Amino acid sequence: MELAYDKTNSVAGTTYANAQYNGNITGTVWKSAGDATNRKYDFTYDNVNRITAANFLQNSNSNSWDNAFLNFSVNNLSYDANGNILTMNQYGYLIGSSGLIDQLNYTYQNNGSSNQLQQVTDAANNPNSTLGDFHYNTATKTTTDYAYDANGNLISDQNKAISSIQYNYLNLPQQVSVTAKGNIQYVYDASGNKLAKITTDNT
Repeated sequence: MELAYDKTNSVAGTTYANAQYNGNITGTVWKSAGDATNRKYDFTYDNVNRITAANFLQNSNSNSWDNAFLNFSVNNLSYDANGNILTMNQYGYLIGSSGLIDQLNYTYQNNGSSNQLQQVTDAANNPNSTLGDFHYNTATKTTTDYAYDANGNLISDQNKAISSIQYNYLNLPQQVSVTAKGNIQYVYDASGNKLAKITTDNT
């Protein structure tokens, strides 16, 4: 595996898109043991060093790098004035080819003046996907999927059908209730070390 910073030449015989002279990683090349194929990412940043894209390529043959068959690129990363992520597109492997698996838009509490996440929607949503991508539950039919207590702890997640999360005096989750599923209880000692996890299945 190679990490590049201020040089564009790679030991794998390719070049990186843009050299970085401020400590940011220009790109990376690696080879897996399974198929011995060289793969790489080229990274792009904005003017305050936030990543805006990660372009994936692989060495399909000795002469070319492309992502025609496999594409794990991430792009369209944008941020608000607080540095919170607003948008992101992610590509992944589908049956027989690669394609867009996430097209995410992030909304924050108090009309965007807060750093607390309010909702994430996915314009490329596939609830049945097993790719590890984001699953947006359109059945919530609400613009507020995430709610918080006065301490900033998450107390509900409508996207995952978590109706409530209760916390103890150490702000550690004590009980998580999932609609129509059951609940999970956590037991701690006085120092906050987790002692037990108790799952109640109501399905």
